[in-house]
Amino acid sequence: MNYLSWKMGLGIGVLLMGVTAMAQNVEIAVQILDGRNGKPVPKHQLVVFTGLSSDSAKRHEANTSITTDKDGLAMLKVSVAETQWIQVWANGLVLCQANPDDYSLNVDAIMKAGVSTPNTCSSTVREAAAGRLVVFMRPTHFREKNKE
Repeated sequence: MNYLSWKMGLGIGVLLMGVTAMAQNVEIAVQILDGRNGKPVPKHQLVVFTGLSSDSAKRHEANTSITTDKDGLAMLKVSVAETQWIQVWANGLVLCQANPDDYSLNVDAIMKAGVSTPNTCSSTVREAAAGRLVVFMRPTHFREKNKE
């Protein structure tokens, strides 16, 4: 093997290792919408619980924080080697779904087709595209705040 062939082979190997490493990290566009009217929830901090299994995400074993922009959109970066399931929560907001503690979302499904959570707050729906998660929430009511 001559020197040029060896260098080209090494370069291709390094390139493939970089592509493999990039494939291990994904970025999910998380959009928070007010379930009552479908309007974006701007500049709100979210806590995303993560895990390798649905149960580990539900047990809140690991978490990260992200903040929505003026359009209710936040970018979540995760390593698929560490995170395959997520749960999204926001302080001062309630998820528009029955039994939210029992609900976790699969990262692979979000990346392949997109996921839109149920909306029990109104008939508003939004389709999600690949790599996008749409979550419906609403502000807590006075009585709900007093329970905390």
